[in-house]
Amino acid sequence: MGSNRTHQNLLPASHRADAKYPHKLKALKASQTGVRLLNDQEVQEIKQLFKITDLEEMGSRNLGNTGITMYVANNQYYIKK
Repeated sequence: MGSNRTHQNLLPASHRADAKYPHKLKALKASQTGVRLLNDQEVQEIKQLFKITDLEEMGSRNLGNTGITMYVANNQYYIKK
C-alpha cells in the first residue's frame, strides 16, 4: 500500500523535529517549571521564530501558546515557565 508513491514520508512535516528550534526552549517546554538564561544567538533565534520586535519596550512577551514567557532583567534575556 502506498508503494507507488514517489516519497515514503512516514512522519508528517508537522511532527518532524525542527533543527532551528532552540534547545533551551525545547527543554523548558518539556519541563513543568523553570528559568533559563539565554545567550545572544538563542535570543535572536527566538525573536525571529516568534516574530518579536518590541521585547525591550514591553519587558516580557509570551511565546505563542507554549506557556513560556521571555523577559529581560539586568540586561540579560531569560525564558521561564
